[in-house]
Amino acid sequence: MGNIHQKTVMRKCLKELKLHMGKLPLADRYAKKLTITAAILLCIEGEIQQRRTLEDIQLHLATDPYLQELTGVSSVHASTLNRKLAKLPLEYLQCIFNRLASRLQQLMPGAKGVGHLGKLAPIDSSSFLLPFVFGDWAFYQDRTKGVKMHTRLLCLDEENPFPDRIVLSTVGVSDQMAVDELVTRKDLTYILDRGYVNYTRFCAWAKDGITFVARLKTTNTFTVLQEHPVKADTPILRDATVTIYDKKTKTHRPFRLVEFQDEKGRTYRLLTNRFDLSAADVGEVYRCRWQIELFFKWIKQHLTTITFHNHDPNAVWAQLYLGVISYLLCQLVHRQTPNKLTLFNFVRYLRHYSQYPWKRFVAILNKPTERTSRGRQKRKQAKTVPRIQPGRGKNEREVVKILVP
Repeated sequence: MGNIHQKTVMRKCLKELKLHMGKLPLADRYAKKLTITAAILLCIEGEIQQRRTLEDIQLHLATDPYLQELTGVSSVHASTLNRKLAKLPLEYLQCIFNRLASRLQQLMPGAKGVGHLGKLAPIDSSSFLLPFVFGDWAFYQDRTKGVKMHTRLLCLDEENPFPDRIVLSTVGVSDQMAVDELVTRKDLTYILDRGYVNYTRFCAWAKDGITFVARLKTTNTFTVLQEHPVKADTPILRDATVTIYDKKTKTHRPFRLVEFQDEKGRTYRLLTNRFDLSAADVGEVYRCRWQIELFFKWIKQHLTTITFHNHDPNAVWAQLYLGVISYLLCQLVHRQTPNKLTLFNFVRYLRHYSQYPWKRFVAILNKPTERTSRGRQKRKQAKTVPRIQPGRGKNEREVVKILVP
């Protein structure tokens, strides 16, 4: 193993986790070879490299000397990894997640948020289904068994938002039960969908100085106090000051109602306590909620989180944490590396050049383009008026219809 390059791409990525490579005092008490830290490194490397099964991780470890040196394990059986997933301490994984999220925030000390809208925090959840045979512990209804990841996404700039807080639950837990664990900071504007509408909670947030933008349901009622003028030829349909009734304190509290229409003609009704923004800006704040949908899409498409290796409750929670930790690790390395690639393209390069020296990898990312041609230029085509009774095109054929009795 003396010929292993000490600064390969994947080695640098895994080193960014800053894990203690020795045995943990209690969790590794009876571990003979595979420690908790080694199992975490193997699983995260498998997440980034999209290794679908534990057998793939087993075979790769047997052929990768650098990974053997880093983990201190020369070989491991897939069944051993399977059992280890059920024993990973969730508190330790949560500490790794919080540490990576804090480091990402430290890389942006002067970040003021998305333009003049401020620091935004979309909140939503996504479900991960379990097999019907092995998911009795997460039963909900209608043969549905699965878990949820309730997430707060932190938007400190206009690019590359990242999660800084997650809450895991079964699918039977509603979004209303988990939202109080996500709304903990007063320097953010929270963006909520219709599943989080709760007037009592909105009034309590406004009293505590917490700002939000929430989409209302069509059945939600309110009292209009004052209508504000709206410019014509804009997507904004309505801007008004309204009051909502708090059943807990039996009082009314003023809020702002903004209605706008998107490009597809869909109407959105938003309730907010941000009176410092224009109506158009309130609509732009809600549009940023789409970032959390893109985050869940990224997690499910580019990591192996949706394929659970072990269906024990602790193993499922641990694999969800490992998936989000892998995402944060890719974000951290992406921000620390000089490049102009998107996160998706950066991870694509990372996978293909994982065994290359780090300096060569950075040089490849910043390699100047050699193409000098402007490419094929588009020409303006003259508009043609269609004929009243157009004939059959030269490539049009009769539809073949075959009926097999």
